[in-house]
Amino acid sequence: MKKAYRPVLILFVIVNALAIALGKKLQANGIDNEVIIWGNLVIFIATMASAWLYMRATQTKNAQAIMRGVYGGFMLKFFVLLAAALFYIVVAKPINKPALFFCMGLYLVYHFLSTTTVLKQKKPTVDGEGKTSV
Repeated sequence: MKKAYRPVLILFVIVNALAIALGKKLQANGIDNEVIIWGNLVIFIATMASAWLYMRATQTKNAQAIMRGVYGGFMLKFFVLLAAALFYIVVAKPINKPALFFCMGLYLVYHFLSTTTVLKQKKPTVDGEGKTSV
């Protein structure tokens, strides 16, 4: 189970290392690297929490529990990231739009990576009647 979180953790470390190492280049291009670092941290924490809910949901045979876990993970991540984005928009003056759009793209990468790793963990099984269950 710990191996499932490894790709997300590696992505987190790589993005933070690049944001720190390329800080001056990013600043020269008008991208605030602190926004990227903090955004990466918030996205990572939300992704890990939702991935934990996904993994817990795949351990049950109840289809309703699986759906609750998937939707719960999605809603958790959505509202945490929405609150973080609104907090940044209200507090930061001026808003660094390129860094904010970079974080949006980073969210998509995290979402794709966590979803594929969770789906690889659960193998479909065939019961005695030939029906496939997840």
